Amino acid sequence: FKPDPARADAGMGLYLAHCVLCHGAAAVSATHAPDLRRSPVPFSAEAFAAVVRDGVLRDNGMAGFSELTASQIEDIRHYIRTATHDARAAQARKP
Repeated sequence: FKPDPARADAGMGLYLAHCVLCHGAAAVSATHAPDLRRSPVPFSAEAFAAVVRDGVLRDNGMAGFSELTASQIEDIRHYIRTATHDARAAQARKP
């Protein structure tokens, strides 16, 4: 998987509109929600869509967003994967 910068840019806007309140800026948890940079879910397109669109984790507090298209969900996934990559790269550069 190689994140697409254009998709990540589009995903950032969608993330800010739908996800940031619970998952925080740059996918760093703001509340009780998991830090998405450390979650295995965004590594699988199918698992991510099941969580985001279908609400399979509704009982855990993660609402589904059935109004999002498959393309929009994939854009958000690209944004999260980019944030994960950027965080790991920044950590690797620390002395």
